[in-house]
Amino acid sequence: MEPPGYSSSGMDFKQIWGTFRRKPSAMLGLAILLSVVFIAIFAPWVAPYNPDDSVDVKFEDLLAPPDGEHLLGRDDVGKDVLSQLIYGARISLLVGFVTSFMSMFIGTVVGLVAGYYGGRVDNLLMRIVDFLLVIPSLPLMLVIISVWGRGLDKTILIIALLYWTYMARLVRSQVLSIKERQFILRARAIGASPLRRRCWISRPLFWPNRRSVFWGWATPRSSVGA
Repeated sequence: MEPPGYSSSGMDFKQIWGTFRRKPSAMLGLAILLSVVFIAIFAPWVAPYNPDDSVDVKFEDLLAPPDGEHLLGRDDVGKDVLSQLIYGARISLLVGFVTSFMSMFIGTVVGLVAGYYGGRVDNLLMRIVDFLLVIPSLPLMLVIISVWGRGLDKTILIIALLYWTYMARLVRSQVLSIKERQFILRARAIGASPLRRRCWISRPLFWPNRRSVFWGWATPRSSVGA
C-alpha cells in the first residue's frame, strides 16, 4: 500500500544521465573518477613495480628524480613512487566509499529515531551530535588511533563514527517535516500501526527528488575518507 501523497515522479535515470552528459565538467570528472577506479582495481597489472620492493637500489638511487624507468622517481629507500601511488589509490577509494556508506547508515538510523520519537530521545541524541560536532575531528581521531592502535579497519571505523553526525541532523530535519504532514496525521487518526507510520515517514526520504540531498552529502564525505 502506498502512503497517501506518495508520488514516484522526479527525474529518472535517463533524464539524469541526459542532464549530466550535457555538462563537460561533469563528464570530465566522471572520466577521471572511472580512470582512478580502473587503475585501483587493476593495480597489480598497471603498476610497473611492486610498491614494497626496492628495485636495484644504489646509494645514488635514493630520492632519485623521475627518469624513463621510474616516471615519478624513487623515495628515500629506493621504492618506485608511481607504484606506491597506484596501490595507494586502492586504499583511498576503499576508505572513502566504505566510511561514507557506514556513516550514512548510522546517521540515517539516528536521525530517524530522533525525529520520530522526539522528546528525551531526540534531546539525548542531538546532544551527542552537538558534542561530536564541536570537537575538532582530526585531533580526536588522532587520540582515538593512539589508544586503539593503527590499522585499516580501525581507521575506517573511526572515520565512520566521527562523520555520521551531519547525516543524522539532515535526516532528523526531514523526518520532523514529514511526520507532520496530512497523510501521517490521517494515518494516526484511522489507527495505523506505529510500524506502518514509521515506514510511511521514512519512505519519502528516498524519493527521487530527495536522493540528491543524500548523495550531495556523501560525495564530499567520501573524499574526506579518502
